[in-house]
Amino acid sequence: MNDLGTFGGNHLDGYDATGGYTVMSNLSKEYPEIHPGYFYIFSLGICWVLLPMSSTLFSGLRWHGGSPPIYPEGYQLPVDAARLNLVAYTSFSVFEGDSLLAFGALPGTRNNLFSVRPEMTRIE
Repeated sequence: MNDLGTFGGNHLDGYDATGGYTVMSNLSKEYPEIHPGYFYIFSLGICWVLLPMSSTLFSGLRWHGGSPPIYPEGYQLPVDAARLNLVAYTSFSVFEGDSLLAFGALPGTRNNLFSVRPEMTRIE
């Protein structure tokens, strides 16, 4: 969990790989009364509307962040109104190929992981 770091507000993703990119997909349901909010790349001075069912490719090593959805005061939010962003990124440790990767969970005891060793991912 520590690798996730901060999200939402203005931040850098310090565990991201220098040569990798982040893909953020907004899977939220669209509501005409709710503005979806903005996504910012602060170091470039740009932002855009975080449209539902869209994806953004960027470097998490640049200052970035988002704003929450915006809706009128007194508006009764639907029970299924939620922001759902799927974020995929290459962590530094994975990109360098020097770490164990948790591939899946094995039955049995808690925290029993099937791990992929560096020898299986690093091609030399």
